[in-house]
Amino acid sequence: MPNRVSVPIKRIAKKHGWKIKWLAPQNYQILCHSLLTGRTFQDVINQLLTHYPLKASYNIKQKIITVEKK
Repeated sequence: MPNRVSVPIKRIAKKHGWKIKWLAPQNYQILCHSLLTGRTFQDVINQLLTHYPLKASYNIKQKIITVEKK
């Protein structure tokens, strides 16, 4: 199965103790790989999502990232 955009997001979130709530109707295929960097993991996720019609919101108290359609 081709790598989907949710895969690195889930990996990053898990590494930092967060959970993902995927509300987007589609999970897009990653067509090219690149190195993303940022000051925080939220910066990295937001940078990744700029390539897709998706946005993330962050519930800091519950440590939940919600990904949905823009």
